[in-house]
Amino acid sequence: MNRSIRRSLLAAAAVALFAAPAFAQKTGATSVVEVEKPARTAVQIYYDCMLDTCSSTYIVPAGMRLVVESVLGKLTGSANAPINLLIGTQLNGAFAGEIWLSPSGWFPQNNFFVSPYKENVRMYSDTTPSIEPITSVSSSTDSISLIGYLVKK
Repeated sequence: MNRSIRRSLLAAAAVALFAAPAFAQKTGATSVVEVEKPARTAVQIYYDCMLDTCSSTYIVPAGMRLVVESVLGKLTGSANAPINLLIGTQLNGAFAGEIWLSPSGWFPQNNFFVSPYKENVRMYSDTTPSIEPITSVSSSTDSISLIGYLVKK
């Protein structure tokens, strides 16, 4: 075999040998962003609200932390006044904070007044957050949802 052809074949084999693993590593590797971002589990907590109490059967699993990003829903009352929400959270068994939400307005519907909610928030809690309607009337009904995700503590 001609010496120049042999050198060309050896050079091509060397390039193929060293390039293939680098290509395989690049396409099969996980990016740094995915490695450092903790796993998330999406969650929506539904609260039934009656009179001046909102309750949920959801329980934040042990070893997890709830991150709430949105509050959605509506409350209906018998007076022409807004129904505000007080949402409380806990971290490591202690009170972490509260957020007070006012509705985006209120409007009449079938002899009642509706207070809608669609708020972006950022709240952290190790337990299911408490929700308390704050109103001058005791006839609020409907539901509120907290939307967010769970992460490991």
